[in-house]
Amino acid sequence: MQDCYHLNFIKNVPIGILTRNRPTYLDLTLRSLSACSLPHDVKVTIYDDASDLQAAMTYLFTSKKVNNVSLNIPDRVSNYVPNIPSTIDLYPINKCYNIVRNESHKGVFHASLQALSDLMDVSITEYVCLLQDDIILVKDWYKIMSELTEQFRPGILAGISFGCAASPCDDIEYTAVKVKWAQAQCLFIARAFLKRALPILKKEDSSIKCHFDVLLCDAANNHGFDILVTQPHVCQHVGAVSLAQPDKLFNRKGGRYSRYIHRPLVVAENIRSFL
Repeated sequence: MQDCYHLNFIKNVPIGILTRNRPTYLDLTLRSLSACSLPHDVKVTIYDDASDLQAAMTYLFTSKKVNNVSLNIPDRVSNYVPNIPSTIDLYPINKCYNIVRNESHKGVFHASLQALSDLMDVSITEYVCLLQDDIILVKDWYKIMSELTEQFRPGILAGISFGCAASPCDDIEYTAVKVKWAQAQCLFIARAFLKRALPILKKEDSSIKCHFDVLLCDAANNHGFDILVTQPHVCQHVGAVSLAQPDKLFNRKGGRYSRYIHRPLVVAENIRSFL
């Protein structure tokens, strides 16, 4: 009985997606999530950090369609992305997802901390999952990451690492590799770690708008929690520009685009409801 309960405890990891003013990327992420083999009782919540772009506001909070919105996918990853046009129509999603909106813009760092706190409050799971709004996933990523947390018990498990792969990866069998830092695009984060780290991280100056992943990983290192990354990776980052760091160029060497994904990335034609 204890083993069955523990398996259920891991399986129902809630998912939060942080977004701001990027409705086309968010739509792509949600369609990828819709094509994945997620258990039907997994809760997915969208956390909007006070979007003020009209297309984003319409997409998130109204019943109106937004026509012909440009979607920019970097050339270096376009070959990995399945049949994505350069313009898409955005259909409203407020009847498909629970959407939590910040009344004022907090920035990636503090908005992420708030999302993690909420995910912990609405669940009892040993892990919570935080996704950014510009990734595409392999179909069974959730199962892969759940099984790796069972096997390795990390404080943080990432679906993609800084600098592309943590190590050369030719094996198609999934494992986890220990790293010092991982990217915030796709994270399973242990409740035990967050209970210790969140009170400390929330005291950081409110002017901090970025570097969430770096500071989170620093906290894990400082408190003795392992940071692991899936090998191969389970997702591809597709964002071309960072809203938090708009002048920073993200090339392969710099580490936002993975060359180590050995299963097909998936995108559904329609968005599934997760209410």
